[in-house]
Amino acid sequence: MVETYDEPRCQRLVLWGPMGAGKTSVGRALARRIGRSFVDLDELIETEAGCSTHELFSLEGEPSFRAREARALERTLDRQRSAVIAVGGGALVDRRAREMALRKSLVIGLHAPASTLHERIERSRARRPLVEGRSSEETAARIDQLLSERSDAYRVAHHHVSSEGTPEATAELIARQLEAGLFPITIDSEHAYCARLTEPSVHDALAELVGSLAPSSVFIVSDTNVAPLYVDGVVAALTGAATSVLTIQAGEEHKTLARATSLLESLIEAGADRRSLVIGLGGGVVTDIAGFVASTFSRGIRWIAVPTTTMGMVDAATGGKTAVNLAVAKNSIGTFHHPCAVLVDLAFTRSESERAIRSGLAESIKAAAVADSELFRWLETHGAELGTASSLHLRQAIVGGLRVKCALVEADPEDRHDRLLLNFGHTIGHALEAATGFNRFTHGEAVAIGMVAAARIGVARGVTPVDVALRVRRLIENMGLPSEIPADCLSQAALHLRTDKKRHGVLTHYVVLEDIGRGALLTLQTSELASLTRALDTA
Repeated sequence: MVETYDEPRCQRLVLWGPMGAGKTSVGRALARRIGRSFVDLDELIETEAGCSTHELFSLEGEPSFRAREARALERTLDRQRSAVIAVGGGALVDRRAREMALRKSLVIGLHAPASTLHERIERSRARRPLVEGRSSEETAARIDQLLSERSDAYRVAHHHVSSEGTPEATAELIARQLEAGLFPITIDSEHAYCARLTEPSVHDALAELVGSLAPSSVFIVSDTNVAPLYVDGVVAALTGAATSVLTIQAGEEHKTLARATSLLESLIEAGADRRSLVIGLGGGVVTDIAGFVASTFSRGIRWIAVPTTTMGMVDAATGGKTAVNLAVAKNSIGTFHHPCAVLVDLAFTRSESERAIRSGLAESIKAAAVADSELFRWLETHGAELGTASSLHLRQAIVGGLRVKCALVEADPEDRHDRLLLNFGHTIGHALEAATGFNRFTHGEAVAIGMVAAARIGVARGVTPVDVALRVRRLIENMGLPSEIPADCLSQAALHLRTDKKRHGVLTHYVVLEDIGRGALLTLQTSELASLTRALDTA
């Protein structure tokens, strides 16, 4: 079992970015603000070497200095359980050093306009080896050159923050963001991001993030339910960005290849390019199709997920799975294309019905059942209270499921092993949705039914203890979710199992439970799974 979200990792914060971004001054202020030790990596290296970084550059050359720097950073991350660490502007340009930092800490990229960087370096008395002894004009040219050469590397961080303000203001902003909730996901040395709670509002977070990404144009994809409520506020927040709104019809039945094609044509007509940005503003249908469009336009452009439903917040928006449906198979056409960020604003749940909130929390039950027994016990205690946006426990239920999702996505970004556990309840759930035309059950309701079915199939196969299956069923029913496949669609749902995207030839990877908090994969003949499913009405 993969452990749930690695909290100690977020006790180590690495600040990096170009020279002049304020890493040291912001780092000191942030360490004071949140009560952690502060490490300036350049100062540490100078103390250990007994000479300045400028002298080390002269004596060793830059490649040897970078190797020394990487070793010092690795030692610091291994020794420090709780610290703010400021690193030099070239420290994470090397992919191996960057991935090491991304795996062992929460990396925050600081950025500021080039003019601000020039001014700060001119004012600073600090000796900087890469611009030492240059005139003002030469220094400015060298800074611009480094920004250009390192631009791709500087784009890689879990979280990006503007440091254009004072160090104290920037530190206060980061501290508030940490307190709200930052959950990092590292894919590799080239891609990392955060699922982030944006308290008190998503608008400032979105405006700052879009500003740091500096897109050539922005396309907001939303649907007919969400757009009238929230699009105007988002557009108003993105002042200065060339923004277009693309609205699709609400509903799972509209998550089709034809609809995706229409959106792609709209991007082309509007002059989108490789530096354009897509924002998916809506529930799981919207973030699925927005991510799919972003992944296929010009072989992939950047996108941001802004989930407006409980379902999207807990599960659908995070993880980079994008897809559209075919008539007989849910999510059968898709890609892996991770977003730049997932911005979670719990205020969006106020516009959801009780049915929608409970449906979304089926994904929290799933996450707890396969990977977090403590969360499962907490849901057993509080589940009946979680039906409304005003519930005092809703935040904890959403965050609990999101943490599991982030951990499993990071462990297995392309769904080859551990992340497959997140399909618990989905095999039969997706078949049930397809069998009923995607309009009889919400996705969460279908998954809830699928989880009960999977628990019973696990019992039948001798893998799942009976008491575990009973606990799953009791929790689902206690949270107001359905637990039985209706008799009138049982056979049709069984037929749809042959279109499941986890099928390999005649075999299907099927998730069951060995215990609460411990999922397991069974490899079943698809025909056997269909027979077991049909037998549920007599079990």
